[in-house]
Amino acid sequence: MSKLYLVEGLAEKAQINQKRSQIRTEIEEKVPSDNFETKTKVSDEIKHDLHELHSDEKTKCNKPKEKKLLMDYVMPRNIRRNYLPLLGCSTPALMHLAAGLLEMGDKKSKFLDKSALGLTKLSNALIEFDVGTEAWQDGRSYESIGRLIEPFLIPFMSLENVTLARGLCAGFINIHFGNADEPEVSKDNVWKNLADTTKVSWRKTIDIFKNGFGKNRVFLTSGDKDKGHTSVLAGHMNIIGALITLVLGKGGTNLTAKTGSLIKGIGNIIGMVNLFKLPDKSSKITAGCYTLVNLKEIFQRWLPRKWMDIVNNLNMAVFNLGNLHLARMGQQQTNDDFKGFQSKD
Repeated sequence: MSKLYLVEGLAEKAQINQKRSQIRTEIEEKVPSDNFETKTKVSDEIKHDLHELHSDEKTKCNKPKEKKLLMDYVMPRNIRRNYLPLLGCSTPALMHLAAGLLEMGDKKSKFLDKSALGLTKLSNALIEFDVGTEAWQDGRSYESIGRLIEPFLIPFMSLENVTLARGLCAGFINIHFGNADEPEVSKDNVWKNLADTTKVSWRKTIDIFKNGFGKNRVFLTSGDKDKGHTSVLAGHMNIIGALITLVLGKGGTNLTAKTGSLIKGIGNIIGMVNLFKLPDKSSKITAGCYTLVNLKEIFQRWLPRKWMDIVNNLNMAVFNLGNLHLARMGQQQTNDDFKGFQSKD
């Protein structure tokens, strides 16, 4: 059920009245009073135009008023949709790119490093909170939980651990992706959606281990066997890997942190396989960016600190580009025009 609607305005009414006047003028100009055949033909054309005009007017008048979203009370929707993600992601991306290039030339700028990281945290926290509240109001529980975790987690992350915060959030979003088309998952009630998604995800998790990781596997396979199993597996690996590195490995470079980072990185790359398959442009760009980000995630903790900072700054530029398109994917789902999943009734 669509959450966004158009409102018929005064301009539309004026256009309708103008069209009616135009049709009346055509009747007077085109129909000679002494030519019955021509008069009948033109009259039929005018009737057809009036019928289409009446149908169009009726459709517009029957549309319900635009639904107010929670964040509309905080910031105008046009700014949140068109400017916040674009400026909030592109600006820190360019700053991180500059910081990384300066460090490669042994001209490290601590001010630029801190400013870029601070802006990345602030902008992504605002964007994810915005899209997360929309997702909750739209009944997408797991996606909402994933997006709303980040604003409370990312402020405490160091440069090398920012992608871990996103990995934990992406785990829930992947589980949402893996169940978005299931008919038994409610699309209208967020609490029922939460219960349904949990139930279906658990069933798919059992399917994954029951069928094994060989030729009978139900993930990373073609045909009808993979019914969101790949995304569900990726979601679990993201969550488990990120928690191992952040909690047990304390976000460092010890073996525990490296192991968790490896699990999370592989899990996220697996999740990107399904995004690459979707026809939506934002899905493909997100998948490409996050694949590069997670390849870095796997290897970065084995690098010396100097190179680790350079790689992470360059990586943040790609990370922010991926974040921009991930935010657009969420907005498109709220608008019911996301091409990756079936439209809601």
